[in-house]
Amino acid sequence: MAEDAANLALTKRRLGLLERQENKKLVEVAAFKIIQLNLSHLLSSEGENKLNLPATLSAKHLLPKISSQRCVKEEGDFEEFKRRVITLRLLLSSQVKKLKLDGLLSFCPRSSKRDQTEELVKVISSHALNLESLTVDENTSSPCASVISASALMKLANLRNLTVKSCSISYDDLVEMCRKLNFLAYLDVNIFFEVNPSFKDFQKSFSKLKQFAFRIFSALGRCKTEDLTLEFWQKCMASLPNLTVIESFADKKDAGRLPPCRTLEKLPKRTSALEHLCTRPSALKLHLAFPRVKHLMVNFQFWTYNERELDSLLHFADIESLVLILVPSLEIVERFLDAYGRNLLCLFFKAHFDDQIRFKTIFEKCPKLESLGLEDVCVFDEPLNAFSNLKNFEWKPCKSTDNTARLSNILQAPDLKKLVLKTFNFEDLADVTRLVSSGAILQKLKTLQVDHASSCSIYFLTSDQGDRAFKAEFQVVSNFIKLSSAHLPELSDVTAEFSFGSTNWDVIFKELDISPEKVDYFDCRAKVKTPHRSAHNEERSCARRTLALEEDGNMTPFFIAIFLFNLSSLATAANFTQVYQWNVLNFKWPSEAIRTKTLEDKTFKPANIDLNFMAVYGTRLFFSLGNSDGIPVSLVSLPTSSKYVAPPKLTPFPSWDMHGKGDCDKIEQATGLEVDSGGRLWVLDSGSDNCNTKLWLFDLNNNDHTKLIHRFTFQTLTHDMVLDETANGTFAYISQGIEENVVVFSLERNESWIVDTPEIEVYSISLSSNEEPRQLYVGKWDSNELYSIPVTALRNGAGTAHPKPIGRWTGVPYRMLVDNHGIMFAALARTSYINYWKTSQPFAEQRFHEFAELNTARLFTFASDQSGHFWITVLDWIEKPKYRLLKAAVGEQSFETSPELNVATASGEAQSRILKNSSVFFVLLLASAIF
Repeated sequence: MAEDAANLALTKRRLGLLERQENKKLVEVAAFKIIQLNLSHLLSSEGENKLNLPATLSAKHLLPKISSQRCVKEEGDFEEFKRRVITLRLLLSSQVKKLKLDGLLSFCPRSSKRDQTEELVKVISSHALNLESLTVDENTSSPCASVISASALMKLANLRNLTVKSCSISYDDLVEMCRKLNFLAYLDVNIFFEVNPSFKDFQKSFSKLKQFAFRIFSALGRCKTEDLTLEFWQKCMASLPNLTVIESFADKKDAGRLPPCRTLEKLPKRTSALEHLCTRPSALKLHLAFPRVKHLMVNFQFWTYNERELDSLLHFADIESLVLILVPSLEIVERFLDAYGRNLLCLFFKAHFDDQIRFKTIFEKCPKLESLGLEDVCVFDEPLNAFSNLKNFEWKPCKSTDNTARLSNILQAPDLKKLVLKTFNFEDLADVTRLVSSGAILQKLKTLQVDHASSCSIYFLTSDQGDRAFKAEFQVVSNFIKLSSAHLPELSDVTAEFSFGSTNWDVIFKELDISPEKVDYFDCRAKVKTPHRSAHNEERSCARRTLALEEDGNMTPFFIAIFLFNLSSLATAANFTQVYQWNVLNFKWPSEAIRTKTLEDKTFKPANIDLNFMAVYGTRLFFSLGNSDGIPVSLVSLPTSSKYVAPPKLTPFPSWDMHGKGDCDKIEQATGLEVDSGGRLWVLDSGSDNCNTKLWLFDLNNNDHTKLIHRFTFQTLTHDMVLDETANGTFAYISQGIEENVVVFSLERNESWIVDTPEIEVYSISLSSNEEPRQLYVGKWDSNELYSIPVTALRNGAGTAHPKPIGRWTGVPYRMLVDNHGIMFAALARTSYINYWKTSQPFAEQRFHEFAELNTARLFTFASDQSGHFWITVLDWIEKPKYRLLKAAVGEQSFETSPELNVATASGEAQSRILKNSSVFFVLLLASAIF
C-alpha cells in the first residue's frame, strides 16, 4: 500500500512537471487558470457578458481547452454541456480560424445531439464568421442518419475544411453548400438521401473539392443504400479526377471500423489525383489510373489466389502507408514489403495465416518505418538491435502464441511514442515492467493502451484456482500501469482493459486492498466505449460498476472503472446440439448444368448467401436470404433433420418458378417470416424498384398452397414482421428498417395502414406473449434503446403511437423474439452472445448463451418451434465451418436460477439484490485524466 501511495505521488508530480513544461509561456498558464478558477463566474449572470480577453488568448488557448475535453460519463452530462456552450459563445470571435467540437459534443446526450449540433453550428456561424476549419464529433463510433440543416454552415464563407460525423447533411443541402462556399476543399460528412437522386450536375457541384470522405444514409432501405453508396463512389471515381480522397482514408482505422474496400469494374478515363486507395485485388492496372497513390489498403477477404490480380497491386511508385486486411500468406506480405518497404512509413496488416514473421525482416525491408500494427500475427522471438524509426506500435498476437516474440525485445525501440497491446504473455509483461521501472525502455512514450481478455478456459477451473490466477494476472497488469504512470517521463494518456472471470469478489477486493465503502456501485447497461481508445478496437458492451479513487482537491491522474457483466449459469444452461454445418451453402438446382452455367456467368455467387430470417414448422425450417448480388432466390427451406452425413442443400420455396426479381407476381425479396397457429407461413416481400412491397401466405398443411394476399402502397425494403392473432382477426405488424412508423395489416379486412412513431425509427420488433394487454416491443434503428407500444394503439387504423421507453440493451438489437413463456431473446450487433429479458419483470438484461469469438457484425438468426425448441444459425465469415445450425430445448425452468446483479446507491447501501456465486466479466479501465 505504501508503495502504491509513493507511485501515485510520483505520478502526480511527474504530470505536474510535464504540464508546466508544455505550458512554458506565462500566457498559457494564465489560460489554464482562467478555465480552472473562473468558469463559474463567467457563467453567472454577472459574468456572462463581461469576458474581455485578448482574442489570440481565447482562440489559441482557451477554446482548445473547452472544445477538446471529453465527458467521462457514457450517457453525457447535459447541464455541463449547456455551461460549456455558453463559454464557447463567449470565446468565439472573428479571429478564430479552426475549431474542433468532438470533445464538447461528448457531453451532449445522444438523444439531443442532432438538435444541439444544429444550434451549436448556428452559434459558430454567428460569432466566428472567418472560420476556416470545423470538425464536429470526429471520433464518434456511431455515425448518425439524423439530418441537420446546412443553412448556418453556408454562412461560413471562408470555410475550407468541414468534418461532420455525428449527424447527416441532406444531399440537396450538400450540393448547395459546395456551390456557395468557394473555398471548401476538404469534406468529411454523412450524406442523407430522401429519394433516389438524379445526380444532375454532379461534377459541377463537387469539382472544387480536394478530399471527399463520406458515409451514405437514406430512407430507401439498407440494400438500396448500399447500392447508392456504390453508385456515388463510382461517380466520384469517374467524374472527380482532382480528389485525393474518395469515401475513406486508407491510412487510418476509423472509429473501430475498417473502411470499405471496393472493386473498380473499369478504370476512369482521366488520370486521377487520388492519394488514398482502398481496394480489393483487381486485374486492372490501377497504378496507371492512380499514379499518385501514397496510401494503399487492400482487403483480401474471400479472395482466391490470382497472380495477375496480385501483381497489379505491386507497381505504385510512391506508397508511404500500407494496410493489408486478412492477407492469406506470409509470402504475399513479403512481396508487398519488397515492392514498397524502402519508402514505407506506416504498415498495418491483419494475418490470415499461421506462419511466423520476423521483426528483423520488417525493419530491414522498411528502414523508414514509423508506425507498425500487427493483428493476429505471430513473430519469431529473437533479439533486436534495429527498429527503423519506429514511433507507434500496435500488436495483437495470433491465438497460438508459443515461441512468439517477447515484448521486452520490440519495446527496446528508443523512439516509441504510442504503444497499443492486445492479449499478451503475463511473464513477459512482468519483465517489461522491470525495464520500465529501471528507466531502460519507453522513455519517450506518450500514449499507452492495454486491452487484454483472458482465455475462456479459465472459466472451467475451480473457484480457488480462478481467484488465484485472477489475482496474479491482475497484479501484473496493475503493476505495469502504476509503474508506467510513475516512471515514464512523457506519458500522459493511459487506457487499459482487462477481462477475466471470477466467483468471489469479496476476496478479490480484500486482496487488492480496495475498500468497499470507496466503491460507487450502480447498474447501468449501456454501450461502453473507452476514452481515447485506438480506432481499430471494437466497442465493448457491458453492464458496469464504477470505482472512483477519491482525492481531495485536484482530479487524480487517472480514474478506474470496473465493469461487471453477469455471465449467469444460463451461459451454459442452454444445451445446444449441432444439427448441420456448412463451409459453403448451395441450392438444390434443377440440374448440374444450370448450376455450372450460373457460376460461370456469376449470376450465382455462393459466398454471398446470407441467412436473414428464420421460421420453423413441423419438419421444415424456412429462411429468407439477404438481398445480395448473385443470389437467385430469397426464400428457401431445409429439413429439421437428415439421414445423410452431408448437410442438406437449400431448397427454393415453394419452387424455383415462384422466384423472379422484377416480376411483381413472384417472390422478389423475402424478409420477415412468421408461422401462425393454423400452420400458415407468412412471408414479407420487399418487392423491387418496379414492384411494391407485398405479403404472401403459404398453407403448410395443404401442399404449400400459395396466395398473394396483399400489395402495399409503398416500395421500400422492409425488415421484420410479427403476428397478432386475436378473437377479432389476425394482424401483422411490420417494420421498414429506418422509418418512424409501424405498418399494420389486417388479414380479415385485407387492409393495411401506417401508424407513426415520432422520433423512433422502428427496426427490430417482437410481440409479447398472449397475456393481455399485449405489447409490441420495438428496437430503435442504430440504438440500444428498447420501447413498447400497446397493440391497441395499432389495431384501429392509421394514427400516431408514442412508444414507451423500457430500457437499454448492451448493444444494438437486430433480432428480437419473445417465446411462449414471455422470455425475450435478443441478438446484438458485433457481439458473440444472445441475451434475454423476462418481460414479466422490470427490464434486466441477462446472458442466455455465449459462443466462441466470431468475426462479423450480425452472427445469428433464430426462431422457436411449437414444441419449445430454440433454433439458431451461427455465422462466422473467417473461421470454418462458416455456417452452423443448432437447437436447444428451452423451457421456463431454464430461467429460474440465474443470479442477479448487485445494485447499491452512491453511499453503498444495498438497494435490492445480491450477487452470489455468479461468474462475472471483469474489465479494468484506466483512462487519462483531463487536466
